[in-house]
Amino acid sequence: MRGGGRNYTGGPRAALSAGAAVLRAFVTSPRTCGILTRMQKWALLQTEGPGKGRIVPLEKESRTIGRGADAHIRITDTMASRHHARLLAGEHGCILTDEGSANGTVVDGERIKERLLTLGETFTIGQCSFHLIMSDELLAPGRSIGVWEIGELLDVDAVTWRYRARQKILEREVELEILRASLTGDEELLELLRSLLRRIAAASDPQIVPVFDLAETEGRMLVARRFTPRATLVWEGLTLRERGERIGEVLAMLDRWAERGAGVPLGLDRLMADQEGRLLFRVPAALDLHVVRRRLHTAVPAYLPYAAPEELAGGPPGPRAELYRLGVLVFHALTGRTPREGRTRADFLQALSQPLPGARELSPQIPPRAAQLVAALLSENPAARPEIAAVAKEWPAIQFPARVPVPARNDAPRESAPAVPRAGRESAPDARPEPRRPFVPKPAPRDSTARRAAAAIAALAAAAGVFFLSSRIVYWLLGNAP
Repeated sequence: MRGGGRNYTGGPRAALSAGAAVLRAFVTSPRTCGILTRMQKWALLQTEGPGKGRIVPLEKESRTIGRGADAHIRITDTMASRHHARLLAGEHGCILTDEGSANGTVVDGERIKERLLTLGETFTIGQCSFHLIMSDELLAPGRSIGVWEIGELLDVDAVTWRYRARQKILEREVELEILRASLTGDEELLELLRSLLRRIAAASDPQIVPVFDLAETEGRMLVARRFTPRATLVWEGLTLRERGERIGEVLAMLDRWAERGAGVPLGLDRLMADQEGRLLFRVPAALDLHVVRRRLHTAVPAYLPYAAPEELAGGPPGPRAELYRLGVLVFHALTGRTPREGRTRADFLQALSQPLPGARELSPQIPPRAAQLVAALLSENPAARPEIAAVAKEWPAIQFPARVPVPARNDAPRESAPAVPRAGRESAPDARPEPRRPFVPKPAPRDSTARRAAAAIAALAAAAGVFFLSSRIVYWLLGNAP
């Protein structure tokens, strides 16, 4: 792969470090300073899909994206075409053009042919999402900003950059979260963050990562938290009893914090654990607040499963929609999949006409009462959804079996991404994935050279047999002649 389109391996953290190194080297190169000035120093940040975490500098005005080996930005997603799309960088943004791909290029939940992307906008190809950023948003290690000295880059998403940093005056390690430059003028989002962070700082909840400071420095919004090594909670392989206990912890935490403004996490990957495996929340997730407030969860494929039916139909987000998101989260934790699956908003709107699968249909070992509570949270009638407090109160009394959940059918979805159509197959924008067909092994083709050799040997053997028989008959006739 060429230039900034290199494919980094070794996990998201390695990809982030490698991407940051490439980006810093590119920005400081004298050869490209003039180009970067003219192009506003554009870069792409991959936030979802294979290769998540890499940063691709747009060092050329025109960049191709696709699965082919000659693509400038290569992606390994099977839904991508060889030459899927093209980016043309300009002074005010980048023009994104779909190159006639089979599965389309999606911006704001709609397939596009051509679109001008501006700072902070996201586009999706298959399961890969890319965010348009400015390369000078990245802070180099050792740089000072306010009272903090920047260290390694920990994570980045469409809303924030997160660094490991050192508070110089108190000499303590912190996690420094910096709001993206494109959002610093969003007063509504800033006020939501301020309000919730003040409540967290004033509380003493052992399952919430403590907040040390909230500051506005050098035109940036910064949140300093205690640096705590943590990892995403692992659900695969857990028994239903263990899953039930973890869900109970999530419900208890949300019951304490929902009234204070904390939203339901948009995915199991938002649930973290400390080094001892205990549930740990990093609240608020600025990304989740931004996504729900801007209704991006009705457009971005990664968040579509958490959009309530009334939101998909165009209604505003609200407290009752948060209850639906909780139902999706619990359903996913128990069964290994979300209740509805698809690629676009049109997929999910079409799915509303079909009844939701019950949790016990996918895993019959789930206790009936647990399945009933989940079904109530997923009700299409917002008023019928029970409050978090009611679910959290009843959940601990449910007896879960100490066994790993077993799918009800052999073709039931596994704990992985849903099946998707492959590139090269024509697919309408709202086409749903085809049902998986049973695998029928085909006989291995015979080698044509071996087949000809075998036929020649057989013919030679037959000829030799005929010659031998003929010679014996002639010999017998000559011996019996008068």
